[in-house]
Amino acid sequence: MNERSLAIFRELGDDEGIGVLLHRLGISTLSVREDTAAARELLEESREHYRRAGSNSGESGVVGALGYVARDEGDIEGALELFTRGAELAAETGFVWWEIGMLAAIVESLIELDRVDEAVAPARRHLELSREIGDRQQEVIALVLHAWIAGRHGDLERAHRLWGAVEGEERRGTVGQWELEREKYAAKIGIRSGDEPDHARMRGRGLSLQAAMEEALRPAGAGGP
Repeated sequence: MNERSLAIFRELGDDEGIGVLLHRLGISTLSVREDTAAARELLEESREHYRRAGSNSGESGVVGALGYVARDEGDIEGALELFTRGAELAAETGFVWWEIGMLAAIVESLIELDRVDEAVAPARRHLELSREIGDRQQEVIALVLHAWIAGRHGDLERAHRLWGAVEGEERRGTVGQWELEREKYAAKIGIRSGDEPDHARMRGRGLSLQAAMEEALRPAGAGGP
């Protein structure tokens, strides 16, 4: 269906329509076929058509998608550059939802590159924007990212407390998508059982989502509730 629509848009010379269809095909090629080379080719062509159409919001989306291609190929530095550009374009056009996604990808990339201190500022921005638009899924992800940063800084009590807040939110209802990735992040953060981590998680479970976000925004070492 997308291929037929693409052919029609090509006949019409509709750059934005072509960009949208190539973008969709690139995403499906990456996620379903896992063919990064073919996905990149489609996405790069999509980017050119978005540029011709003057669609910065479209370009921000496709640049971010190219970042995921680079990440899947193991090029985290290249992915970081693309995610950063995607966030800049999204901010310029007021595409807040996509900016939030790009900020999360930036934070993850910086942590994976062991540039944890640099991840603090975009993590705060990610949380603030998620809270501003009331995106519960991203608010939970924000807590996870802050827990990961705390763990990499050696503050395991804070990491487990924030993770406990995530557990508390899970009990209030399905988050969505998060459930598929939960165990991966638990391993990355280093969540474990024991008297101290269990007590920290129990404290975190008692926090409301709003209180947990306030806790995440406190500077490390400022003390928790």
